[in-house]
Amino acid sequence: FYVVIGGWLFDFLLDNIKFVDKLNKLNGIYVETHSMKNNLESIGLKNIKYLPNFKNIRVLGNNDIVDNHFEPFKLCTFSRVMKEKGIEDAINTVINVNNYFKREVFCLDIYGQIDNNYQFTFNELLKNSPSYVKYKGIVEYDKSVDILKEYYFLLFPTYYNGEGFAGTLIDAFASGLPVISTDWKYNSEIVIDKITGFTYPTRDNVMFEKVLISIINEKFDYLNMRKECMKYASYFKTENAIINLLKDLESVY
Repeated sequence: FYVVIGGWLFDFLLDNIKFVDKLNKLNGIYVETHSMKNNLESIGLKNIKYLPNFKNIRVLGNNDIVDNHFEPFKLCTFSRVMKEKGIEDAINTVINVNNYFKREVFCLDIYGQIDNNYQFTFNELLKNSPSYVKYKGIVEYDKSVDILKEYYFLLFPTYYNGEGFAGTLIDAFASGLPVISTDWKYNSEIVIDKITGFTYPTRDNVMFEKVLISIINEKFDYLNMRKECMKYASYFKTENAIINLLKDLESVY
């Protein structure tokens, strides 16, 4: 049994097709998205099963929602801090949108472990950014919901090559926190546009800015979006996600 972490396997097999026959000897290969399953089946893998990313995490209920958001609206990133996760795009976009409105409409808090090779660059970015852009450190595993529930949107402008079903999206949904994400890799399957957040074309920062501007200028049902996130999060709770894997293991062992 092979539980695939991340979204890299399809690209790897395109360049190393000889491994397809070897992988077909396994009882099951479990991948994080339906589109990843379809891609792998298209190159000859026959034992692919869907197993979304999952977490043993507390999911907020509707009674936990308080609409206490006001300017400056609190945005955050919640992933490894590196260029390919779109950290620079997030910072620059928030700055540009605030400049567009000529006031501090948004502030941005950045959470996560800083990649060793990015430490100097990131420190320089912070040094040259306005005071409403802050680094807030690393959050303990069991504290993510308590932190994220206070934010307005999670920004996920990733273009990281190994991206699959990022765990940060589960953290966000469990917190009732809608996501603004690139359509990179499998994100469009996970972040449902206009339901659990908004998606835009990868590295298209003009569209990224337009999304942020639109959530200020246009009416949308934000509270319902938060409720949809929490409803969606239940699919990714451990006890719900691994049922089929456990059945497969029991059938062999």
